[in-house]
Amino acid sequence: MHVRGDGNAAELVQHRHGLVLGSDRAVGDDWHIGGALGYSDADIDIDDRQSEADIRSYSGALFGGRSFQAGSGPLALLGGAIHTRHNIDTRRHTRVADAPQRLTAGYGGHTTELFIELGYVIALSPRSSLAPFVGLGWSEVRTSGFTEAGGSAALTGQRTHDTQSSSALGLRGQTEVVLGQTRGLLKATLGWQHAFGERGASRTLAFAGGQAFTVASVPLARDAAIVELGADLQITPSTTLGLGYSGQFASGNREHRGVLSLQWHF
Repeated sequence: MHVRGDGNAAELVQHRHGLVLGSDRAVGDDWHIGGALGYSDADIDIDDRQSEADIRSYSGALFGGRSFQAGSGPLALLGGAIHTRHNIDTRRHTRVADAPQRLTAGYGGHTTELFIELGYVIALSPRSSLAPFVGLGWSEVRTSGFTEAGGSAALTGQRTHDTQSSSALGLRGQTEVVLGQTRGLLKATLGWQHAFGERGASRTLAFAGGQAFTVASVPLARDAAIVELGADLQITPSTTLGLGYSGQFASGNREHRGVLSLQWHF
């Protein structure tokens, strides 16, 4: 992920990798419910501030959905909740009276997310379909206070609480392909995401014995384009290998994500 600076907050670059394990099952004729556990490790660099952070995150998710027959195609409803615990370690470098200082802090935080999506599947052929969709999301981020160690320029930060709401509107398409004895599925999504309300975060900081002051982050983009591409390959009757890409593009902000998945049906 790349977030361009705005003259106040500096440019940010983030690299993240992780693993998610989950399962779902049918309940009755129309419902599906499931859950997942995940871990991710993010490295954040802010070169203009000589600062960096490592964020290790542990997530749990519950989700469910069902379909309703509406006209010539099914209407699909999906919703869920995700809770994530973060362990945050920060480092920054500065100089005081020409003496270098390396200042560090460790603290925690958590994120709660809720989402709901409604889509309608339109069959184009026995193997291809399009699905317009609309979704809503809400997230809450809380972080604890901290005190840096490592020198006289150490900062103390107060705990924070930020919320964000967004909507998504778009179109998904998929088509089945047959390669000899192997079946595959090609998928693509094009959408628009809109953020509501306040888009930036702020934090109250203070040097030891000094007055408190407030710093603000680069605001999230109000509007962003969503692009997703994927391919699933059925390597055995019960096993599917997937490869995917997702990206968000906005003025000054870019996020790219690659996904490798393995699904086992039993």
